[in-house]
Amino acid sequence: NQLRTIICEKGVLSRADGSASWAQEGTEVLAAVYGPIVSSIKVVEQMGEEIAEGGAFEVIWKPRSGVIDSSSLEAQEFIRSALAPLIPLSRFPRCTIRLVLQVVADGGSVLACAANAAIAALVDAGVLLEKMAAAVAIGVLRVNSTDCKASTKSEELLPKEVVTVFDPDTSEEDPSQCISVLSFLWSYHYDFTHSDDTATEPRTKGRLIISSGILANHCRGGPVDAEHFIAALDMSRVAVEYLAAFSRNALVKSLRTIQDAIL
Repeated sequence: NQLRTIICEKGVLSRADGSASWAQEGTEVLAAVYGPIVSSIKVVEQMGEEIAEGGAFEVIWKPRSGVIDSSSLEAQEFIRSALAPLIPLSRFPRCTIRLVLQVVADGGSVLACAANAAIAALVDAGVLLEKMAAAVAIGVLRVNSTDCKASTKSEELLPKEVVTVFDPDTSEEDPSQCISVLSFLWSYHYDFTHSDDTATEPRTKGRLIISSGILANHCRGGPVDAEHFIAALDMSRVAVEYLAAFSRNALVKSLRTIQDAIL
């Protein structure tokens, strides 16, 4: 498992409708959700009749330091385009759901970390999502076999001179030929074919289903051969399955905490 240790905390900001902190050993992003709130005049003028039929989803990216530059705007647009299809905005006419992402620390794979933090914050805010999603960053490097840091599974699927690294840190991002952030849809399915009507305990077992297609892809760097990308894509679904399981466990834990507080 090449993924760094994950720490996710929800409800970290009291003034936001929902918030979450997502950290992965040196990388941390804080996400806050506000809304749905009545759209400002500026948003209404920009969207026109479109906002009357459906709401708006706004993403604000705040870098760790400095001003917002082109890379920040690019990150904003990736997060918005990746998450907007998950939200049924038609249920919030003339309203805006605002997502603010603050980079606390950038130790690599910050865009994937931000996407996962955003989803956790949307869930914490109670925003209706039609699907769940998880994102993972992969780096493609060309190295000598003696310098290979990839797992055995990576070596089996890729040529020896090409290495795929999941969740790369800054030391692995710099020499990478390409850095790609892949987002996949996931769902949790229960098996009711052998359900027991006499059972008194709620059913807790099921299986994760990871979509075969990519929800969103952000690529930075040089071109990668189709063969290498397809092999990396197959392996990234394994990493996303781990992230999805972590996200679901965190959600179940938070719901149980709320239930215990009510009871």
